[in-house]
Amino acid sequence: MSDMKVKLDGLGGGAAMDRFEEEMNKVISNIVGPNTSHKTKRQVTLTVSISPNEERNQCVMEISCVSKLAPIKSVDSVLAIGIDSHGSVHAEEWVPKQMGLFDTSTAEDRTLERAPGKIVAMGSRQ
Repeated sequence: MSDMKVKLDGLGGGAAMDRFEEEMNKVISNIVGPNTSHKTKRQVTLTVSISPNEERNQCVMEISCVSKLAPIKSVDSVLAIGIDSHGSVHAEEWVPKQMGLFDTSTAEDRTLERAPGKIVAMGSRQ
């Protein structure tokens, strides 16, 4: 019987366990995050690669630990882009039923005035 004294908690001077705990904390934070899916499986992988020398009396160990997390949910938005009568390009995020900062009209009152292929101005219905 062999007398091996290699234990997981001692690999790399304790670095293997430290890295595992660090990646596991990332997974737990990802699970409780409200912007991730609860359905996605997370994963922590601890890899120990062992390369022996030719005499087989010494090995180099490479220890790595990585986590696979659920991606952050995407957020959709609408960007309104137009060219004014002076040829300047304007872009603004469009939020339904949101009035402009100094706009006294309601969202239902606003229409787009169009020139051939261009938005010329945003104005009020008359």
